[in-house]
Parts: sequence; structure tokens; C-alpha cells
Amino acid sequence: MANLETLSLEDIQLEEIEPNTFTQLSNLNHLSLPENHLNVLHSDMFTGLNHLTWLDLTNSQIRAIEPGTFANISDTLEYLNLAGNQLKVIEPKIFTQFSKLAFLILSQNSLEILAPDMFAGHLVTLDLDFNQIYTIKPRTFANISDTLKYLYLTGNQLKVIEPKTFTQLSKLKDLDLEGNQLTSIEPKTFMELSGLRILDMKKNYLKVLSPYMFAGLDNLYRLKLGGNQIHTIKPGTFANISDTLKYLYLTGNQLTSIEPKTFMELSGLRILDMKKNYLKVLSPYMFAGLDNLYHLKFGGNQIHTIEAEAFADIKNSLTKLNLEYNQLEVIKPNTFTQFRKLNSLRRSGNRLKILAPGMFAGLDNLVSRFLENNQIHTIENGTFTQFSGLNTLDLTRNNLTVLHLDMFAGLDRLENLLLLDTQSIR
Repeated sequence: MANLETLSLEDIQLEEIEPNTFTQLSNLNHLSLPENHLNVLHSDMFTGLNHLTWLDLTNSQIRAIEPGTFANISDTLEYLNLAGNQLKVIEPKIFTQFSKLAFLILSQNSLEILAPDMFAGHLVTLDLDFNQIYTIKPRTFANISDTLKYLYLTGNQLKVIEPKTFTQLSKLKDLDLEGNQLTSIEPKTFMELSGLRILDMKKNYLKVLSPYMFAGLDNLYRLKLGGNQIHTIKPGTFANISDTLKYLYLTGNQLTSIEPKTFMELSGLRILDMKKNYLKVLSPYMFAGLDNLYHLKFGGNQIHTIEAEAFADIKNSLTKLNLEYNQLEVIKPNTFTQFRKLNSLRRSGNRLKILAPGMFAGLDNLVSRFLENNQIHTIENGTFTQFSGLNTLDLTRNNLTVLHLDMFAGLDRLENLLLLDTQSIR
């Protein structure tokens, strides 16, 4: 077996690996030992594996790693997976001896504290998801600052991010802090993350977004803040990420209003997702500065009023608008006349009762229209006269009782008319 390159010993109830077990497997480069009962990794366990690059130890009930365990594979190992074990403490320098390790996966353990000298080498990806981490000491990642690109901390117990936690991590591209207990972020916390592209802070307890919170994120592309308790966005919050941010997710927060010009600096933003908040009114200058926005999502709010000129600042760029499941009873004539490119508008699940001429003026580019789950009982003649390109009209679950041909005048290319679950139609 001297030429063996891959060995899998998965789920064989393995409890102990004696020293020198692998001394005859000098050409082995992939070793898989998941779903066993190893408990403790001992020194010299991997003696003889002079070419090992890939080691999988997932779900093997490991609770301790002795110093020197990886000494014999420290110059060759590139991938180490210890996910799903019972590690609560990592002794200093256990992982610092590796010279080529690029991927270290420690997710689903019981780690509580991260400290300096825990990590070193050439790590590119460090996965610490779903531990019990409540403290990251300053400069924990300093020894891997030149190489680390992906840092995953989802599902831990972080309440505070200490200053200098992310010091010198200019190469980091993706930082995932979803599902922690963060209530606030101190100004300039991310100051040294100039290369970061994705920041995920979904499902924390953030309440206020304030200036300098995102200072230093000069290349941020995607910002995920859904599922927090955000009720206030202060002016200037996004001033430091104005040039690069394309996707902003604020779904499932507690926003009741947006101050004018809140997004003024985000001229490059393409998608703004504000579903499932408590917004009631869309007002002028709310979208000022969003010159390149093409998709706006407001589904599941409490919007009952769209004021005149509310969309004036995004009239030339917006192509998709979601207003589903709000409380709109009336859409004033010419509300949508400003749009030049809008081709998708979703208004299902509102409280519209009457469709009238002029209500949809300016929406000539729509090819489908979704008006299901409203309370529509009347469609006035001439409502659809300008929509010759419309091919689908969905009026499912409304209160229509009478239909006549003049209602749909102008819909020359209509292919699909959906009237399911309406009131009795005669």
C-alpha cells in the first residue's frame, strides 16, 4: 500500500489511532476519518504522512488536540476539517505550525474564546460558524492578515466586537457575522477592512445605523442587515461606502420611515431590499441619490400612501418595483408616469378596490401585471387602453362580480387572464 494516495475510514467506530499507524503510507495525500469516536488527537498520530495535503476529521467526537499532533504534516497540509466535534478550547500554537494550510474548518464545535497565537500560516478560509464564541481578543487574526480572505462567524454569541479585532485584514473579502447578539457596532470597527466585498450581519440585534459604522469599507459590494431590530438610519451612515455598494438588504427590521436623502451617497446601488418593515408612506427625496437603482423591494410593509414625486429620483433607472402585501387602497393618477424603464410591478395583496384610467399611466413597458389578493370590485372602462404589450393579467382572489369586454379594451396581446377564486362572476 506504499503507493496509496487516498484513504477513507468513515464511520467505522474508530476510537484510537496508534502512533506510527500510517508510517507505510508516505504517498498518501487524502485522509478521511469522519464519523468516528476519536475523542483526543495525540501527538505523532500522523507520523509518516509526508505528502498529506487533505485531512477530514468531521463529527468524530474530538474534544482535545494535544500539542505536536500535526507536527509531522505541518509542511504539507493544505485543508483541515474539524467541523462537528466537541472542541471547547484550542491550545496556543496548535495551528500556528502549518506552513501551507489554506482551509481550516472549525464550525459546529463549542469554542468560546478566540485569542492571539491561535492561528498562523497562510490561511485563506477560516470557518468558525456555529460555535459558542463570545470573545475575540484584539489581534487574534494578526498572524494571518496577509492571506485571510474568508472569515465565517455565523451563529455564535458575540455581543461586542472589540477594537482592533480585524486589524490589518486588508485582504479579507467576505466577513460573515450572521446570527450573533450584536446590538451595536462602534465607529471605525471595520476601518482596516479595505478589501472587504461582502459583510453579512443578518439576524443580530442592531437598532441604529450611524455614521462611521462602515468607515474603511472602501470596496464593499454587498451589505446584509436583514432580521435585526433597526429602527433608525442616521444621515451619513453610508457616506464611507458610497462608490462600490451594489446590494443593500434591510429586510425584516423595524423601520417606520426613511428620512429624505438617507441613501444620498449610494449612487452605485443596484438593489435595495426593505421588505417586511413598518413603512407607511413613500415620500419625495426618499430615494435621492440612487441614480442607478434598478430593483426596489417594499413587499410586506404597511404602505398606504405614495406621495407625488416619490419616485422622481429613480425614474430613469428602476426596472423592478415590489409593493406586494401593503395597505394601498388607492393609487393616484400619474403615480408611475415618471418611469422610463419599469417592466415589473407587483401590487398583489393590497387593498385596491377600483381600477381606473390613469392609475397605471407610464407603465407601457409592463408585460405582466399582478393584482391578485386585493379587494378589486370595479374595473373602469379605459383602465388598460395603453397596455397593448401586456401578455399576462392576474386578478386572482378579488371581488369582481361583473365582467364585460370593455373592461379589457387595449389588451391586444393578452395571452393569460387569471380570475381564480373571485366572487361569483356573471
